[in-house]
Amino acid sequence: MDFLVNPVFINVLMGVVLISISTAAVGCFLYVQKNALLGETLAHGCLPGIYCVFIFSATRDLLWLSIGATLSGLLSSYLVDFIAAKSRISRDGAMAVVLSSMFGLGIVLLSFVQQNNYPNQNGLEDLFFGNAAAMSSKDIRIIGLISCGIWLLLITNYRKLLLILFDSDFAKFQGIRPRLYNSLISTLAAISVAIGMQTAGAVLIAALIITPAAAARIWCSRLVDMILLAVVFAIIGGSAGTLCSYAAPKMPTGPWVVVCMALIFFLSTLMKRIYLASLTSK
Repeated sequence: MDFLVNPVFINVLMGVVLISISTAAVGCFLYVQKNALLGETLAHGCLPGIYCVFIFSATRDLLWLSIGATLSGLLSSYLVDFIAAKSRISRDGAMAVVLSSMFGLGIVLLSFVQQNNYPNQNGLEDLFFGNAAAMSSKDIRIIGLISCGIWLLLITNYRKLLLILFDSDFAKFQGIRPRLYNSLISTLAAISVAIGMQTAGAVLIAALIITPAAAARIWCSRLVDMILLAVVFAIIGGSAGTLCSYAAPKMPTGPWVVVCMALIFFLSTLMKRIYLASLTSK
């Protein structure tokens, strides 16, 4: 039980939990919106913004890197909408084009940074797979503040978001602009991805967004119940993954968190099938 007094473990656990509950909540809106792959697109799309901020400022400050990642992620979302609207390519095809292009651009920019010997560049490659152990107390405070902001926007706009997700025509009749609130969902998703990059990295952060939401959807039909259960699953998966990483110190935290959340999803699927089978047998 020495991990309970280990400051590094507590830091990582707090950061992972804060990120997981934010990504899980936003993921529920993306799931209901039938826009789950947007999380993957944003994750890959955030990389160029992060490296551009570093090239121009040479800072590793999480706040500035998150701003760059958010702007780059929003650009990716806009490009997906533009390609889908202005060409014959389907939306999922547009996502595939954008995420691969932005990911390639991120690798090019990282190579540029490494070849030009920028100061303080060590660890930038960790953004591909994450390095939760590198989070500082300052990073935790920034993540906590941003997470509170995400939840505040979700709670204050919940009814309007609910309306545009399930009845956009009636929302228009009520004077609510669906495009504005769809953009809000995309923006919050981009911010969630941005603050979660250090934990799971560009390759895995999408799993933190969608997996808890998908696991919760197995049990819930109401959005508010789905969000609450997804948060519970996110806390359990995040905590279990952090513990596994602590028990095996040479293993990174992000992949363990993703594996634990995937196990929750598969267990939920299995338990639901057993539950339904027990009902039909009566």
